[in-house]
Amino acid sequence: SGQRARAIEPIDFEAFDLILAMDNSHFQHLKQRCPEPLLERLGMFMSYATVTKITEVPDPYYGQQDGFERVFNMIEDAGKGLLTKLQDKLAQ
Repeated sequence: SGQRARAIEPIDFEAFDLILAMDNSHFQHLKQRCPEPLLERLGMFMSYATVTKITEVPDPYYGQQDGFERVFNMIEDAGKGLLTKLQDKLAQ
């Protein structure tokens, strides 16, 4: 795949409608860098979860054996919730 991770750049705050953080530390960092008029474009990924109430995605490397499966399930839940939200928005 041509997908690659990279650091957020200043232009990203204008170029993207939504920028989601996986944990509070990254969210706070994004808020510090984001121009104030664009703050509404920032959010927490797990806020879209429908099953789990956990607000941050934990790092599975520092957990127990089932950590990767648990994190996968959390991300899948939030991803489905985000997709539903976007589909609802497009239908309006």
